[in-house]
Parts: sequence; structure tokens; C-alpha cells
Amino acid sequence: MPQTFRDLNGVDYDVTITVGAAMRVKEATGVSLYALSEDGFKGMGELLGDLGKFVAVMFVLAKRRDGKPIESPEAFADGLAGDSLDGAGNAFVQALCDFFPNPAAREALRRVVTTGKSLQAKVAAKAMAKMDAETSEEQLDKAADQIIGNLGAPSLAPNSSDSSGTAPVSSESTPATPTSGPSGN
Repeated sequence: MPQTFRDLNGVDYDVTITVGAAMRVKEATGVSLYALSEDGFKGMGELLGDLGKFVAVMFVLAKRRDGKPIESPEAFADGLAGDSLDGAGNAFVQALCDFFPNPAAREALRRVVTTGKSLQAKVAAKAMAKMDAETSEEQLDKAADQIIGNLGAPSLAPNSSDSSGTAPVSSESTPATPTSGPSGN
């Protein structure tokens, strides 16, 4: 059963991994889909962590649902970001799960994916909660003032003189610009 995703342009794609598709991926990208399950799915993590390689693999695997050819690898890649990239990743992982002939390998991959998603959600929730608990408006104001100060912009604090530490540039410290072409002609 094909897995599906939609790109940024609203184009729907099917992803099915077969032995033939795995052979085409290996030939086109050098990635062995079957080997992704080895060494605790280390190859899977490496592939999903390398967006260029992942998108190249997906270009080989994905088929437009409307039957039209995909214009080019670049056009395909330009349709992937944010939710569409996440959808492509999910479709790939589910298609890979369906591909493995060993039921234990399929189940192991599904558990790795489920655990990884749960961990990712927990880490994000805890990070946001910590930021919310430890960040006050006063801290944000101080950080903004520091950033503005580092840019050399005038201070926005009330009742302050020009505390940016910058002085007007004099013409004496500015190198002259040639008014004609290279000398020696």
C-alpha cells in the first residue's frame, strides 16, 4: 500500500518501496535502503539527518498521484519544507516499514519511530515550559537592549544621550575613492 504526502504546491505523491525501487535508489544515490536497519537503525538516522541525500532518495521513490512526471530534482526539492518535508519523512519511514520482509524488523522500526516522535515532543514541551518559566519581560527587555547596543545603534532608553559609542565618520578617516580607472594608463 503506498504512503502519501503533499508538497508545498499541493501536489500529492505516493511512496512505495519495492525491491526494484530499492535498486533504483542504490544506483542513483548510493543509499542501500535495506542497510538502513543495520546497527540499531544508525543508517536511518544518518539519512534523515542529511536533507540533501534524503530528498535525492525521495525524488527516486516518489510518484505524483496525478501521473505527471516530476519536473526535476530541484523542482521536487523546492516543494519540500516544514509540514510537507515532515510528511515526506513520515511517508518514507512508513513505506520502509512496509518494505522489510522480516516482521520483527518492521515492528522494531515502527517502535523506533514511535519512541523517537514521543521523545521529540517531550523535549520540545519541556524546553518551551522552561523558557516560559525562566523568561520575564524584564529579561527580554535587557536582551533586546544588549542586541541593539551590539549593533551600534543609538540607545532607545529614555533620557539618554547618544550612548552608542559611535562617532561620525570624518572624511579624513575615509579612504579616497578613485574617480577614474586603474592608474598607469
